[in-house]
Amino acid sequence: MTGLAVLFRKEFKQNLIIYAVPFLVLILFWALQLRGVQPLPRQWLKILGVVLPIALAFSYGLQAFDLEENGQTRDFLLTRPLSFRRIIGAKYGCGLAVLLVFSAVWPAVLVPAEIKWPDFANFPTFYYSMYLITVIILYTLSFAMGIFVKGPVKLVAALLAGGAGVVWFFYTGLELMTFSYYQLLGNWPDMLLYLLLFLATLGLLTLLVVLALKSGGQGLRNTAWRDDPQLIRITAVLLVIPLFGLTLNHLHPPAIKPFNSLAATLFGREKWFYPVEGRKQPLGPFYLFYSTDGRLGVARPGQKPRPIYRVPSLNPSISDLSWSPDGRKLAFKEGKQFRIGTIRANRFQPLYTIADVDTLLWSNDSQAVLTLKSAGAQPQADQAAARSIQLNRVQLATGQTAVAGSLRSNGIAHGWDADRNTLIALDPQWKIVLIDTVSKQVRMFNLLPEAGSKLPPLIFGQIIPPPAGSHRFQVAVISYPSGDRYALLLYELDTVGQTVRLRHIVKNVNYKDLVLGPDGAEAIARTGSGTYYPVRELSKAR
Repeated sequence: MTGLAVLFRKEFKQNLIIYAVPFLVLILFWALQLRGVQPLPRQWLKILGVVLPIALAFSYGLQAFDLEENGQTRDFLLTRPLSFRRIIGAKYGCGLAVLLVFSAVWPAVLVPAEIKWPDFANFPTFYYSMYLITVIILYTLSFAMGIFVKGPVKLVAALLAGGAGVVWFFYTGLELMTFSYYQLLGNWPDMLLYLLLFLATLGLLTLLVVLALKSGGQGLRNTAWRDDPQLIRITAVLLVIPLFGLTLNHLHPPAIKPFNSLAATLFGREKWFYPVEGRKQPLGPFYLFYSTDGRLGVARPGQKPRPIYRVPSLNPSISDLSWSPDGRKLAFKEGKQFRIGTIRANRFQPLYTIADVDTLLWSNDSQAVLTLKSAGAQPQADQAAARSIQLNRVQLATGQTAVAGSLRSNGIAHGWDADRNTLIALDPQWKIVLIDTVSKQVRMFNLLPEAGSKLPPLIFGQIIPPPAGSHRFQVAVISYPSGDRYALLLYELDTVGQTVRLRHIVKNVNYKDLVLGPDGAEAIARTGSGTYYPVRELSKAR
């Protein structure tokens, strides 16, 4: 171990200048910040916090081999009793140790707020750890290729490789990280593809290090350098692998994504939008979402939601999104009041506010809404018991409110067919209840997929109103809970023909949110934090 320690010291001493300069820059920035001086705008500090360590990873790797024309180094001549493996290992370890210390401390000095402990519920917290892993990979690649660089061209090669490494990282490495984020939250075939790609990369990287040590020993042992084509091939494959992420992101994009560019979010030019709940626009291409930070946004398929409104604070928050059947107006609940409006110049333009109601339902012609308000508190011990509900009809053109009656219901979701004066309630005991708001007549439909079957009460349900001109409501229910998975059943209710039919059953899913189209022919689901994918299973009709 004494000889190895001597080699470490000599390696460090030989490269002291190139090791020390970045740390001197770090100390300068740290001293300026202690004095309260901000040397650069925050965005540029974030860029510099990543760019410099990436460039140094390539430069340090290349300069690790100081080969003379005869293929021997001063280090080797002074430490001949050591094995070739230890010599190459010391060169690799010395540069990596210095690089990791700098890579860890440098961003912590420039942008300490960006250093966060990894949290699986918050993907951006993994930026720091992914960045350190990337530094190790790039240093290893450069170290392996440094064996082939000889003579005075080494400095020029190190500078060129550092610049190329930064470009490679931002245009391919970040795309691979994007692919990782999307596919780890997607379905099992996509996750399997990613795992195979990751294992292949890990295997190639391990082989690369082994070949680098082997080839380095051959280079020191012989006066004539012998190229190792296998090492070149492995290095080339590792540099090309991130291009698969770039290609797959374009071939298989999510339906709705929380960001457009991972590089832009890394440097603060773009803010993430985490959709929580969404609704599809009838007769139009847009989706409406609200986010975890109280923003309302719209997006076309394949896009990130564009914010159109934000609540003054997270309390109250946004919920209960809906579109009018003609797709021209939207409504959402903010605290204890509903806001109704349109979208103009990429902003939400409020038209009406209805306070102190529980539910808002649109008329078929989009000219009126029906509000539901519970007449009393629901007993905690009997959530399934019917409760008294007050109905009011609000004419939007005039703002006039008329009492539409009252009734008792224990529905977990509601719909309204204004043309037929029918209130639709989804009963937790697997029933759809149609209530005539004028005559108070009631008709029930059994939703059990098999006659005589006994299933636990419904845990969730949606009634999706049809687009203008249709009377076919889509009803989605969730049951069969097994851990975090369940079954999704999609029905179609025709209020004109008074019929209900089961359209689809999708088993063993764990969607966090489901956005059904008004005609039930398409759906997207949130499988993770802010990422929606098409529900392919709905194409398989029962």
